[in-house]
This record gives sequence, structure tokens and C-alpha cells, in this order.
Amino acid sequence: MDGVEIAGRFAFAPNSLSYCGNRTFGEIFGKYLAAKTPANRKAAENAVKLFKAHYAYLQLIAKATKRQPFDAKVTEAFWLGNELLDEIDVASLRQLITTKFVRKGLLSKRKAAMIAKSVPDGAVAHHSFHPLFLGSITGVVDRSVKTADMCRPAWGKVIAINCSRHGKAGNGSALDALRGSNERISKAGLASSICNAVIDSQELVQNNGKLAIVPARRIVKLQCGGQMLVGMPKIGEIIATHWDFAVMKISVMAAAELEEAAKRNIEAANAA
Repeated sequence: MDGVEIAGRFAFAPNSLSYCGNRTFGEIFGKYLAAKTPANRKAAENAVKLFKAHYAYLQLIAKATKRQPFDAKVTEAFWLGNELLDEIDVASLRQLITTKFVRKGLLSKRKAAMIAKSVPDGAVAHHSFHPLFLGSITGVVDRSVKTADMCRPAWGKVIAINCSRHGKAGNGSALDALRGSNERISKAGLASSICNAVIDSQELVQNNGKLAIVPARRIVKLQCGGQMLVGMPKIGEIIATHWDFAVMKISVMAAAELEEAAKRNIEAANAA
């Protein structure tokens, strides 16, 4: 999977919720997924660049590792985590906050300086850094442990699929799915159905002032902005999620990298 697609998949969910990016992103990225022509790729690239914070992190990682922002290893580092994260020093992260995120509608110089100063050694340029240390810099989403949990990339193993017709309960409710039911639907019925995956995953919690990720069962949406980014996953497959939308199927190794990157930033947040 190329870098533009990785970046776009994770950008799709918050954009569909009107949290960030341009309103035309869904249409542009949908065209790219349907036909990966050079023209559609370029259009998708330009659309991702309008996610100002997202693209700023990609530029940071690319510059430090002498790569291009949409290199697959760069977008993978930011969203899933990989060895490139070890090549970005914390000073660069602090500088990113005080330069790229300061302007009208984002952070004031004073606020950015305060946040940058609080970033301890050990923090990494993985997306989990942003909700843990900054939250929404546009103010469109309130900052809380819950929103940080929704915003960070998560992962989980599929244990059930639950589908229901639009406006009807269908044969399986979310509660039924949690109990392990698995309704099968035809391709013809898919377009008129709402499908969720039940996954063995984790959630971000705060106990005695300290953050941690603990095991949790979650229900995540398979449709996002008219797209099913992971199709109909099989039981046992591992998927990455963002804002409780299924984003992409990942390997056991990728899930381990994602967990490590998240834990590094959680440890840093607890040390701040």
C-alpha cells in the first residue's frame, strides 16, 4: 500500500465527521481508491496536504529521514509506527509545535510554547502524540481522555460482524454481536445495510492521574463516508481503527509496532 493511501485511509474518518480537512476530501479520495491513476493520486496527495497538522508531521518525519512526505515508510511511521520514529529527536517535535501550529485559528505563541516545553524526552512523532499532548488545535473537538482514545490509532482482532438494514434492527443487534453472533449478508444487500465489526481491542483510561491502555471490546463501523475501507473482514483478522471506523487490515507485526508507539507516547505523557 502506498503512502498516499495510508494517509488517506486514516484521514477519512475525522474528515467524514467534519473535524479536519476539506469537505471535498471524501470524493477525491474515493476516486483514488476506485482508480489509482497518476492524476487521481496527485489529487489525493493535494487533498491530504490540506490536513495541516497531519501533513506537518509527515513533513517532519520525511525531513529527518531524508524521504518524501508520502513515502510509504513515512506515513506508516506516523500512523502505525516503525523504525523511522527513532530518527526524529524530541527537539524537532517541540519546534513543530511552536512553528507549524501557531497562527490564527490554531494555537497562540504562548500556548504553543507552554505545550512544547511540557513535552518530555521519550515522545515520538507518532499520531498518538497529537491527541495526548495537543488535542484539537482548531478547537473543534473538546480535549478529554475519551476524545484522545477516539483520535489515537487503535487496533483489534475481529470477533464478530453485525449488520442491520437502514432504519431496522435487522437479525443482529450490537448486543447480539457482542455475544458472538455473525450475520452474513449478500453483496446485493450490503449497500442497504449498516455493518459493524466487534473487535477485541483496547481503550485509553486514566487511573490516579496516569494514562494507560487496557483491554476492551469495541464496536467499530465498517462504512465511512460511503466507503468500506476494509471490505467485510474475516473473523480473526486484525484491523486498525480511527475514530471507531475500520481503516485498514494490518499484520500482527504492524499491530505490535502500533502498540509500542502508542505506549511510548503514553509513558511520555505520564512523565510530562
